[in-house]
Amino acid sequence: MSVSTLDVAAELESLQSRFKPISVEKDVPVHMDLGLLTLSDPAAISAETVAAEPDFLKNLARDNAQLLMNAILSLPTERNDFALVASLPAITTRLPREKTLPSGPALTRWEKFAKEKGIQKRKKSKMVFDEAKEEYLPRFGYKRANDDTKDWLIEVPKNADPYQDQFAAREAAKKERVSKNKKNQKRNQASAAITAQGAPVGIMPQAAGKATARVKGALSSTAKVAVDAQALAQARKQRAQLKDRLRETLSTTQISTASMGRFDKALKRDKPVVDRVAKKKSQVTGREAEERLQALKILKQVARKRGVNAELVNARKAAHLDSVAQAEERRGQPRMAPGAKRKLAAAKARARK
Repeated sequence: MSVSTLDVAAELESLQSRFKPISVEKDVPVHMDLGLLTLSDPAAISAETVAAEPDFLKNLARDNAQLLMNAILSLPTERNDFALVASLPAITTRLPREKTLPSGPALTRWEKFAKEKGIQKRKKSKMVFDEAKEEYLPRFGYKRANDDTKDWLIEVPKNADPYQDQFAAREAAKKERVSKNKKNQKRNQASAAITAQGAPVGIMPQAAGKATARVKGALSSTAKVAVDAQALAQARKQRAQLKDRLRETLSTTQISTASMGRFDKALKRDKPVVDRVAKKKSQVTGREAEERLQALKILKQVARKRGVNAELVNARKAAHLDSVAQAEERRGQPRMAPGAKRKLAAAKARARK
């Protein structure tokens, strides 16, 4: 069977009518960001064109999608264990930030004081002249200048005890400085953490009016009283929140040791550590029938427990004791423990003698 040239041409024309070409020409260049797999067409679209051609938007979307696919298929590719992967370039579109910019770290007490007083930090030189060695050495670190730890002789100050060990005194002073520095550092960290949450640290009710001093200058006497009352209430509320946080932190710290705080040394004003394990309590309904069923259910569970002899639980004796206890409660008499009646009778007999 021979195939003529006309048949082949007709078949090609039918295929071209069914499938559109992959090459697309645009009058206005489009902007593509392959890093985000996006394409934007800046060409203007008129309402008359859209109304005249119902498939205008559909054809426009198809052409732009074809351009994007052509650009993606032209990227360098590499094959891994699963498929053929194209490497996307870097993102070129500058997108706006989703969240607000993070605020800087909270200022320490010294930084706040220096900012209020206008104190500028001076940059010190790294090298310092050592008078003993008569040369410039680093200010800090290894082989630093004026290193007092290398002194073999220390002059006793005038007002100091002549029999005091000056080397030990120097070490004690250094330990005290380090301890004080760590204490201040922890205080600054706690202050910054609480300030970041919105509650000022150590604010006193007397200082509440200082924050509104400028506003009060332009108000009447009645308004000033209202402002003072509002500021005082806000300060008290913030101080109560601070006390609650400190109390919660203290209670958490007290049980943070291996013994849950039971064998730790406590101060005079410290409250005893309370066991926070919630004990499971039976539900009190106030109905004798339901409570009796709960008690019997517990007895059955104990009797059926693996490794426990069922004869250890005397059901008849338990039921008898329960009925006696209920009868005494109805009479208004407290229940006595087994053997308590005999001890009470013996005590009365000895009292008569």
